[in-house]
Amino acid sequence: MKRSPMPARVKPLERRTPLNPSGAPLRRTPLAAVSVRRKRDNARRTRVVSAMRHAAEGRCARCGRAGLPVFGHERIARAHGGSLLHPDCVLCNGCNGWCEDRPQVAAWTGWKVSGKWPHDPALEPWEARDLVGNIIDFRILVGAA
Repeated sequence: MKRSPMPARVKPLERRTPLNPSGAPLRRTPLAAVSVRRKRDNARRTRVVSAMRHAAEGRCARCGRAGLPVFGHERIARAHGGSLLHPDCVLCNGCNGWCEDRPQVAAWTGWKVSGKWPHDPALEPWEARDLVGNIIDFRILVGAA
């Protein structure tokens, strides 16, 4: 590859901001790992999920298994208006992973609410089907917590 010198018509780069007159580096405050608001919301979410876990007796809402750790699950993604502080139910790690890995099927069975994927017309917007085929009403689950 042949290299040619920079053409004479191109101006050399110029600095847009002036240098610090003292020559000392600027001291900047490091960003917090977690904001104060997020810490407060996480503490509130922990209390809400704990109450839901107790009300559900530690059972996953989708598969019904007990004895597994269960976590809060939002059917509406937080990026789409869902709330960190108001999960719809508690799911085990396997069922939550299934919902995240298969969003189209999860939306059809009611475990995700999305404008992108259709849901089963036999289900109301507040309902979902568990693994056995029973209909779960989220209005009752959220009201229990």
